Amino acid sequence: MKKILLVLVTLAAASCTRTLPVAGYIGNNESFYGTATRKYPSMSGDLAIKSDKGTLCTGTYTYLSGQEFGSGVFNCNDGRSGEFTLSVEGHKGQGSGKTNTGETISFTFNRIG
Repeated sequence: MKKILLVLVTLAAASCTRTLPVAGYIGNNESFYGTATRKYPSMSGDLAIKSDKGTLCTGTYTYLSGQEFGSGVFNCNDGRSGEFTLSVEGHKGQGSGKTNTGETISFTFNRIG
């Protein structure tokens, strides 16, 4: 009985997150790709991306349940950081923001391919 309960708890925990592909641009000449992992029921998530120039960035975001928008922050290993907003259409969406150096960020998620 304990083994069945453990399996059920593990399956329930696994279904409480969803990882989606993310792709976009920083400024006019740097592209990036990575993942956004959304946690349920909190509707928050983690972001992990890598640019074509080797920059690694991580961040967090919050999506408001029942709403079609959210916001987040990120920090990169080259000193850049910033904020972004996103709009959601089911399990797809897009977003934009700015870095602390003034560069524009634009991205989509779950639209790769």
